[in-house]
Amino acid sequence: MDLALTYDAEAQAFDLVLGSNDLAGDDGLETAVMLSLFTDARADGERGWWGDAYAAVEGDAIGSTLWQLARGKHTPQALNQARAAAEAALAWLVEDGVAERVMVTVETPRADVLGLVVEIHRPHDPPVRYRFEDFWNRQ
Repeated sequence: MDLALTYDAEAQAFDLVLGSNDLAGDDGLETAVMLSLFTDARADGERGWWGDAYAAVEGDAIGSTLWQLARGKHTPQALNQARAAAEAALAWLVEDGVAERVMVTVETPRADVLGLVVEIHRPHDPPVRYRFEDFWNRQ
């Protein structure tokens, strides 16, 4: 059981979910997907997550490079880069046997918003689908 996270689109922030007088938990999959996508991976000597220094497996890193595309225009090339960045960030789900396959679709519900749809096909459970939008409003 992991701590459950929620995304507040209006505040553009993640937060822990409160249950009955305690922090709520989830099965770990949704939280793992959010952390994988929205924690900044180190790229070009910038950003990165401090926790990577304490990885259980040397060289393991958490996060994605979506942050590099956050302020750009939503060109077809940028959409392909966003899909590739999300797929790379979630590849560990297949490598670790959590999922048989992960599919990412990038969409632009509005001109100023980039959204992701993540579909995870698991070995012994029904597929799950997560939609993330309004997380990437240009400011």
